[in-house]
Amino acid sequence: MTEVSKRTREPSPGEATREALDIARYVSDMTAQLEAMSAAVDLDLLAYFLAMAKAEAELFLRTSPEAAPAPEPSDEEDGADREAGSADPFD
Repeated sequence: MTEVSKRTREPSPGEATREALDIARYVSDMTAQLEAMSAAVDLDLLAYFLAMAKAEAELFLRTSPEAAPAPEPSDEEDGADREAGSADPFD
């Protein structure tokens, strides 16, 4: 009899973990701020390297399928839901 692992599924080698995606978003935000600060005081080379780090983080996020946001319902779908009546009392 085989034992079933209680751990969650491990990502495949080409798949990003939730932690990696969160860190990439954080790095992208922080490097953008640091780049602006560096550029404001004429630290051009530092600003350039920070811009490159930001670009790498954004590239990682764009090329990771797990990073794609869930599609939002269109206006037509939203209106159809309201017309059909919703069980939600706050609508």
